[in-house]
Amino acid sequence: MTDMLSCNAGLKLRVPGRIQIDSFTAGETCVLLKKRLVEKGLLPLDSEADDELARAAEQAVLSAGWANGRAVGTWEDAIFRRVATDRATSVLPAQIRETAALMLASAADTERSRGEEGCASARPPPPAAVSAGGAAAP
Repeated sequence: MTDMLSCNAGLKLRVPGRIQIDSFTAGETCVLLKKRLVEKGLLPLDSEADDELARAAEQAVLSAGWANGRAVGTWEDAIFRRVATDRATSVLPAQIRETAALMLASAADTERSRGEEGCASARPPPPAAVSAGGAAAP
């Protein structure tokens, strides 16, 4: 929200209140991801997979572009697809590691592209010139 408002002074004046939403901790990320995996029938994790999940969650929350709940849902879907593709009966540490790496690479790419575009991406394109007859000018 802060980034968006900093790109548009007029909007900043129209939105006087601010909401601060803190990022998930690694522990909160693990709890939510495990809850969602339980709902899909993919738990319990063995101790090695549980340790890998904790390490991957720690990396995730420290990375640029981490998007909290939406990112946990994306990660959950990736794990589910990977387990199904592998026809595994449980979540393996390698599946956690590989899906986390893909998710973090995607988040980093998104963050890089936002940085390159800066505020220009938040501005609408200029309106087309309109001729006297009401039609767009060539």
